[in-house]
Amino acid sequence: MVQVKTTDNKKADWLCPMPESPNKNLVYIFVRLAAETSCAPLFHIVPAKDVIKVINAIDAGYIENRRRQGKKPFNADGNKRGVSHFRDFDEKYRDRWDLLGFKG
Repeated sequence: MVQVKTTDNKKADWLCPMPESPNKNLVYIFVRLAAETSCAPLFHIVPAKDVIKVINAIDAGYIENRRRQGKKPFNADGNKRGVSHFRDFDEKYRDRWDLLGFKG
C-alpha cells in the first residue's frame, strides 16, 4: 500500500495525519513540488513505521514547547492542537525507491 503526500515547501516538511498502525506494508511517498515548473519534483519514500517515529518525536517537542509557554497542548476533547507534520530532517529518505523494491 502506498500513500502520496505533496508539498511545495522548500523544506522536506509535509502535513500528515498519524498512521493508525505501523502497517509493515504501508509506504509513504512524500513529494516536494518545485515552485518553478522547470524543476523536477523531489521524492522521499518512507515506511509507515518510520513516519510514526518521526511524527511522535515532533509531537513530543510541540507538546513540551506548549507546556513551557504555559499553554495547553490539547483541546477540550483531548486532541493535540495543531496539525502533525512529517519532516525528513537529514533527507535520508530522499529517492529511497529501494524501499519499494525499485532501484533508482
